[in-house]
Amino acid sequence: MDRQVREAAAAWVARLNARAVDSAVLEAFYEWRKDPLHARAYETADAHWRQAEALGDDSDIKAALAQALQAAPRGWARRPQILLAMACLVILALGASLFVLTRSETRFTTGVGEERVVQLEDGTRLHLNTDSDVAVDFSRSRRDVRLTRGEASFHVAHDSARPFVVHAALGAVTAVGTQFDMRTRADRLSVALTEGSVEIAPTHAGKTGNIRLTPGQAVSIDARGRVMPGKATLFSQWKNGRILFDRTPLSEAIAEVNRYTSRTITLSASDLAGETVNGGFDTGDVDAFVDAVTALYPLKAERRADGTIRLSR
Repeated sequence: MDRQVREAAAAWVARLNARAVDSAVLEAFYEWRKDPLHARAYETADAHWRQAEALGDDSDIKAALAQALQAAPRGWARRPQILLAMACLVILALGASLFVLTRSETRFTTGVGEERVVQLEDGTRLHLNTDSDVAVDFSRSRRDVRLTRGEASFHVAHDSARPFVVHAALGAVTAVGTQFDMRTRADRLSVALTEGSVEIAPTHAGKTGNIRLTPGQAVSIDARGRVMPGKATLFSQWKNGRILFDRTPLSEAIAEVNRYTSRTITLSASDLAGETVNGGFDTGDVDAFVDAVTALYPLKAERRADGTIRLSR
């Protein structure tokens, strides 16, 4: 693999793991990653990044660090400059800890068509999809997140002493060292697991009780507590700038496309609302979707001056 490609992939990994990433950067990343060689390079670089993160808790590395500190030359701690520097570090560390433990709830939001990547204070990476809102509230014993609107992907930093719980209107998801996607709607909660494990506690459990997922599994839970299995690959494609439909009713497909754009589509042919749509589209590419459904069904598209599109017979 070309060295320049590897370096670009490493730069993207570092950039996307920053404190916050705006939608313009994400769009540039998606464009760069369309090349299959770039995508493979990024996957390799990202895997190395995750492996390096995991070494922070490695017992051998901690032991080596302790040994190195013990082997430091005698008398170094008596130097006034070093003692002053150590005191400053201790004060800064204590101040940062107090800030983390006493800080108020933090909110992150995205507008229509916008995405955002945020690195939380515990190392968890949060990727917000379009038109979403989360509130983060970390304490000494818990890590609580409220997904009040929309969809998010969580790459949870391992901390067995502090459960990581994402709350939504129709249930809560508990995870430790896990990567999963979660979407909340008025009538449905959807969760897809990439790695690790999660336990879902529906608000209206019905006969199911709590639900455990294994990697590759996905479920949706409706307002009555009914559980519907899904495909994890369909849930996660938005992170690649894509929407995938698999026998999706036309009305639902239109609503999904509308999440990513202000050029909203309306369907006046209600008798076709239940017809299904299959295939993939770039998020925000309204014209490609309209061209596909008008070719598939007896629909015509009326493009209005305000940018909206009306589908009718």
